[in-house]
Amino acid sequence: MYLVKNPEPEKLKQTPLLLTLAVVILLAGGYYLYDRVLFKDKLRPWDLVPSETIFVYEKDLCNSCIEEMQKSALWQIIERASFYSKPVDSLKAKLNTLIGSGKGLLVSAHITRKDDFDFVYYLSDAKSIMDPVSNISLKRYRYTQRELSDIRIHELTLNKHTFSWVVIGDVWVGSFTPFLIEDVIRTYRGKPDFTKANPEVRKLPRINGDAGNIYIQLKYFSDWFSIFMAGNEKTYSLGKSSLLDIKPSDNSLVFNGFSLDSTAYSDYLLSIFRDQTPVSFSLKNHVPNRSITFTSYGITDGVAFSTSLERFVSAHKPHLRDSLNKLIRDLRFDLKDLYREVDDEIGVCLVEGMESQRLAKILMIETKKPDLWIKHLDAISEKLSEDTVFYERFSNYIIREIPARGFPEKLLWPLVEGFEHTFYSSYGNVIYMGDNLEELKYFLEDIEHEDIWGKSVSKNQFLESTLLESNVSVFINTPKIWNVLQPRLNPRWRQFVRDNQSLLQSVQMSAFQFSHLNNTYYTNITIDHAKGKPEVAFASTSRRNVVHFSESIHRLYAVKSHVSQANEILIQDSLNDISLLSMDGKVLWKVPVGDQITSDIQQVDFFKNGKLQYIFTTHEAVHIIDRLGNYVQPYPLYLRGKNIRHLSVVDYDRSKNYRFMLSEQNGKVWMYDKSGNNLEGWTPRDVGGDLLTPPAHHRIKGRDYILVIRKDGLVHLYNRRGEMLKNFPLDLKGTPISDYFLEMGRDIGNTFFVVVTRDGFRLRFNPEGKIQNRETLLRTSVGSQFGLIAENANKSYLILQHDTRQLTISDAAGKKILGNDYVSLKDWDIKYYHYGGGKSFISLTDKTQELSYVFDGNGNLLTNPPLESTAIELRMANSDQSYVFFIHDKTLTIQPLNP
Repeated sequence: MYLVKNPEPEKLKQTPLLLTLAVVILLAGGYYLYDRVLFKDKLRPWDLVPSETIFVYEKDLCNSCIEEMQKSALWQIIERASFYSKPVDSLKAKLNTLIGSGKGLLVSAHITRKDDFDFVYYLSDAKSIMDPVSNISLKRYRYTQRELSDIRIHELTLNKHTFSWVVIGDVWVGSFTPFLIEDVIRTYRGKPDFTKANPEVRKLPRINGDAGNIYIQLKYFSDWFSIFMAGNEKTYSLGKSSLLDIKPSDNSLVFNGFSLDSTAYSDYLLSIFRDQTPVSFSLKNHVPNRSITFTSYGITDGVAFSTSLERFVSAHKPHLRDSLNKLIRDLRFDLKDLYREVDDEIGVCLVEGMESQRLAKILMIETKKPDLWIKHLDAISEKLSEDTVFYERFSNYIIREIPARGFPEKLLWPLVEGFEHTFYSSYGNVIYMGDNLEELKYFLEDIEHEDIWGKSVSKNQFLESTLLESNVSVFINTPKIWNVLQPRLNPRWRQFVRDNQSLLQSVQMSAFQFSHLNNTYYTNITIDHAKGKPEVAFASTSRRNVVHFSESIHRLYAVKSHVSQANEILIQDSLNDISLLSMDGKVLWKVPVGDQITSDIQQVDFFKNGKLQYIFTTHEAVHIIDRLGNYVQPYPLYLRGKNIRHLSVVDYDRSKNYRFMLSEQNGKVWMYDKSGNNLEGWTPRDVGGDLLTPPAHHRIKGRDYILVIRKDGLVHLYNRRGEMLKNFPLDLKGTPISDYFLEMGRDIGNTFFVVVTRDGFRLRFNPEGKIQNRETLLRTSVGSQFGLIAENANKSYLILQHDTRQLTISDAAGKKILGNDYVSLKDWDIKYYHYGGGKSFISLTDKTQELSYVFDGNGNLLTNPPLESTAIELRMANSDQSYVFFIHDKTLTIQPLNP
């Protein structure tokens, strides 16, 4: 008999625990085997998108939304750009059909070289795709195969262009750039994909049932823009990433969603606004209609803004803050005193300059204490000015200068860049800074005349469709931007703009907005577009408005209504009566003036109340008539015995304390004040010969000049008291023809008057009486004669050349615009209009044959057949619609220039 010892109680207790642990391990191992070996996740298109992708488009299931999106001008521009210089034939059409009908479509955008990009297309359910692909006709194409990492690559090649595709798992991938397909394969073999690089953006909310989603890597966008415009690289990014839904409508394409920065606040520009609340766009009442872009930054906490800005600058450009501190050293104020008082908005406006090829940049700062800002800016100005502090009164503004390069950039980078010079002023609660004195004055004048976005019906309609409150908003007047961008584009895309002008012009206003919301930035992009593709051409005769009169019409002038800002027309008939007509041809009033008008008709605000009157001269009188047809007292001002030929309205400082300068045929120049008093020093000034143009006033760097040029080339330059300036009169030793042009420089010595002489010399002379150069113009024949045609608003000029057979017009650089061999060279009138945004026109009237022609800025004839007329005027309406007015015998015709 054996005795068995009982197990220890502790070991008996451990047995169930060990059994349980073994079962758990067995189950876990089985699950792992099932999950990782027997059952593997199905490969998705997202798994193959490379991490360096700029953006990814993800198709949604709303086919009608997609069809609507594809009708938009933006979609057509992207499509043309993506296939630019690629074979556009049946292969493209079949691929579009294939891609459009495919499931799970993704399209990723990639930089392929320094001036180009391309897309990669991804489709799930590859089996359903292979049959259509295999049925693609191979005629004219060379089909090849190759392998990379055991993946077969299929390729079709035609004229050095190759389309490549692969099938990986159940995903079909294709691209017109072979090495992008190779990058997809490397991503499949373990290289990080887009989702791993941007996990947070894939988790953002999205809306189903629209035209799709756009996933953007904002940190790569400066590289994207550098494709089109070299030198556009930034040392920082706007943000990290964005997810946007696409919502098309009849006239716009809207992208809505969210953007992200990161916890590393100094990495991205959006981080500056993490402690700010969105604000409304109140500065729209300070943005001229000629603006190209306007960027608004919403600031509600100036102290937090100062801290965030300093942190950002310290991380990227610490020398800027050091330079600014050096400027204000010893001035006994802290920079935070300025930043603290910023209230609501900082705005940067890019506008087309007074000269057609010049851009102007204006900075606006809304502040609770404008007097404090001006006090500190004045202190900086006085410290940095070597001799005298620049000061100029202009209308209701006082303009001063800070003689330091890039002062606004030092103050507000990265919100502001550039500014070689800084001129500043204030009005109300807004501080203005401009990089050019004349451009700042022109800008302030636009605001004073209410030629602004806030008063534009079309601009307000667009702004109401955008975010009403934001922290960062970039508004683009898209039709005006192409003329600015084109010279700066890489050659490839410069040609693309030329080839697609009408399509690009169909895109209207655009807005890019970011509004801080719970550590993200609600994002809105709105792009307005026209349904058609406008071509600049003369409208059909069915759209003409022809007004018949009982008397012949001798003179025609286009004017502006101060009531509606609309165009109106003044005419003078053979009885010397003048009439004002509305755009629909209605005669508003008729007034007898008793003599022929000898000058241009100009508009003045005689009573300084915003209401405009018409001023003009007859042979012995000055007339001022208000918009209701009533004479302003004490006018008409009769000057018996005079033979008035020219009238110039002088407003030295835009205070509306007008001076009226009159000149006679024999060269006598008189000046009168508003009350009709002949001013001392001008009783008269006699230049001793016929004048080339009306005497003109110019203010250059705060100094006033009165220029009088005789037809024989003797130039007189006076100060406002009528005193001849040193080194004048100046003999040009040539006969100037037609007109002159003022090239405004940064200072007096670098500002030049330009004339072209009959025998083919272009001369530049400055207000100091120095002829800068005498340039010989290229002539087409020995007998050619030359002249200068100044633009209607003195933005630029053209060079005229004519001989016995042909009339030729070139731009200021000498590039030929047009040649005309069917115009009588005995008596003609040429006018040049530049409305901005690349819209320019040339009108040419042959007075002998009584025919007028209108050309666009490229020399294309818009009026075929020519207009039967003796005088013609062109005007741009508020809606950017161009109109032409012309007279012949007893008829006035009003006609749109664009279709």
